[in-house]
Amino acid sequence: MRKKLLISLLLVLALSLVLCACGGKSETASYDDSVVTIEEMGGDVRTITIGELRELEQHHLNGEYKRTTGTLDRFQMDGPYIKEILAHVGFDITEYEGLAITGHDGYYCLYPRDIIEATPDFMLSLKLDGEAEMDKEYAPAMVGCQGQFGPYWVKKVNNITLYRDIPRKDIKSVWVFSNLSKDIAPVQFEYYGSIDNFIDLEQIWARFDNVDTSAFFTMKSSDGFAKNEAMNLVLKRYYIKIDGKDAPTNINPNIILGMNVQHIAWFSSNEDACIFPEELVKYMTLTKTGESEGVTLADILTEAQVELYADEYYALRGMDGEYVVVPASDLEKAVLCIEADGKYSVKWTGGEYENIPNLLRVQLTDAPAEDNKAADATAVAPEKTTAAAAEVTTSAVVEKTTASLIEKTVVAAEKTTAAITETTTVVDGKTIVTAEKTTAAASDATAVAPEEKTTAAPVVPEKTTAAAEKTTAPAPEKTTVVAEKTTVVSEPTKAPEPEVPALQLPPAQAGEEVILKITGDGVQQDVELTMSQVKALTEGYYEGIYSMRNNFPSYKFAVAKGLDVSYLLKLIGLKPEAALVTVTAADGFNASFTVSQVMGERYYYPKFKDGSAEGAVAVPCLLAWAYKSGSNDMEKAKEDGSLTFIIGQIGPRDMNNAAAVQETAVIEISCESPGQWSLPAVAYETLEDGSLSVSLISEEMDFAKYYYTLDGSDPTPCSAQYNPSTSNFKPEMTVPIVMKADQTLKILACGLGKENSEILTWTK
Repeated sequence: MRKKLLISLLLVLALSLVLCACGGKSETASYDDSVVTIEEMGGDVRTITIGELRELEQHHLNGEYKRTTGTLDRFQMDGPYIKEILAHVGFDITEYEGLAITGHDGYYCLYPRDIIEATPDFMLSLKLDGEAEMDKEYAPAMVGCQGQFGPYWVKKVNNITLYRDIPRKDIKSVWVFSNLSKDIAPVQFEYYGSIDNFIDLEQIWARFDNVDTSAFFTMKSSDGFAKNEAMNLVLKRYYIKIDGKDAPTNINPNIILGMNVQHIAWFSSNEDACIFPEELVKYMTLTKTGESEGVTLADILTEAQVELYADEYYALRGMDGEYVVVPASDLEKAVLCIEADGKYSVKWTGGEYENIPNLLRVQLTDAPAEDNKAADATAVAPEKTTAAAAEVTTSAVVEKTTASLIEKTVVAAEKTTAAITETTTVVDGKTIVTAEKTTAAASDATAVAPEEKTTAAPVVPEKTTAAAEKTTAPAPEKTTVVAEKTTVVSEPTKAPEPEVPALQLPPAQAGEEVILKITGDGVQQDVELTMSQVKALTEGYYEGIYSMRNNFPSYKFAVAKGLDVSYLLKLIGLKPEAALVTVTAADGFNASFTVSQVMGERYYYPKFKDGSAEGAVAVPCLLAWAYKSGSNDMEKAKEDGSLTFIIGQIGPRDMNNAAAVQETAVIEISCESPGQWSLPAVAYETLEDGSLSVSLISEEMDFAKYYYTLDGSDPTPCSAQYNPSTSNFKPEMTVPIVMKADQTLKILACGLGKENSEILTWTK
């Protein structure tokens, strides 16, 4: 009897062990209730629990992957194959171009069809090293992707997304990353015990012509590993480490060290790619040219997924403004070489082209007027030519004096009215006449000789803070100077504040969070609004297309649906003395505007890429709850639960993109005077033919835009623009104005955050 009982107990124990080996449940009931969501992008959504997954056929895998740090991780893994999971909930994996798996910690990995087909043991492990309840580092499930690098082994799985189509890349522009980011101030983080420098990719996106958030961000390392991320996951708080161990490598808060892509050779968005030549030469074929060697641009562009066609042309741009256009077939003769001084030169194995000392960009462009001939190295790039370029030459700026410049004089811009007084001084033998407006703000101005200007303008990353679009000069004082006499203007007696009427706002939904706060001494009352309240203000609704230009300069369209800001401010009670508007995002980024800029007329210019104001459409300053940058298709305006503050242009060359505030949280209205853009000084040189080469001098050159005319008419924001870019983007685009000795130069300074300058008139 005892023998039979012992045998029975052994059988029960054996059966229990078998059940445990075949997906046995965890000891914690809530653990098996954990849910994995499976969704078709833009379609059906299904869910399945860990407990239900255990009921599917379980497969065993001796899992092994290599981290990008070089260490090996090994696991005993048990779970169903992913294709079987999808079939169980009604999806056929063969109908999709790829899938993405996301963890609870936000880590994301895209698996295109070729990776899925190359991985027969593509499983979702529910047991790790025999344990049905995984440690919290891996729970509740982990991807097993045998034969693939560590970043494909996603932990803490909670979502699978299926893609019927993976957006096709159309790379039109390839940049040398270190040159593109040369003027971006790096941030510092600790990486494996050392403090290293990182570049915030948000500032790189601002320099690309078009970033499609529905596309994918692709990286490839010099060891052959390639990885895709959803573009919307890398738009903020995503960095490239540029020095120290493993650089260049990607970092963000959701990437565990050792699961990132190290020694990146190139990365790409939908239309742009950035290369790291030091990594490319590790695995690509080298070509000799003279005493140098490097990789041909044809090979580099092909490696970065550019599709080259024989009938296409590419423009090569250097860091110092060199510019040459070549047919795609001649890219095989262009060799990118890494020089001892850290520059990336382009040298030729054939063809009548000038070498480029330090390459910035290779870009698809239109055919030149004469095929197979290089463009003048000093010519303005065809795609960037504006009406301003038609009135200037590409002669050296004031600091680069040539033999043809025989006379050099510096004077301040001179306004031909009695409101301007002059101060004459002599500096290093040069006569400097400083024009002073009859206000205290102008009376403190000092002239700067051209030689001193080379380092005067600070380098300011365009997207870091609102400083990129506004100056920090103090507001004008309350003192007015007229003809050397000072008159103190007394403060007028303020009328008593009117009684504030009760504001009737639409009701908020129960439990809804406040998304926007409007405050400041320029409104009659502070207001807090939820998204449903913003949307319920239907009288102020607007949807339309916006033309957006940044300081690079890049041109793009955007589509938006939202609430007219001027309607909203009038509704809550904008005070007559309100003067300054500061818009702040949830992450602290802010931009400032004058009230007249927010409330006044601004426009969408459908032909702004050509510098044309034709067909302009008035658009309001908008708080958009549905927004899409890089598109003029209204159907693509999508909601993400946040508000984006956007403003139209006052001219086709107006810079408004950097002032778009995403995730707007606070609008502050102040009665503080924003001030007025100051008057630039003028430096001129007389050329041999008697014409003048005129440069403008101002500490505000990177913040204001200077529009000018030579025909005697008053300039407007639709006139020629003197400074299309800035000192930290493309200073070579700011070139002297060439004018005849009998012409009259008129200048207008405009920019967000201050009132326009007076119109200045200057003649020799």
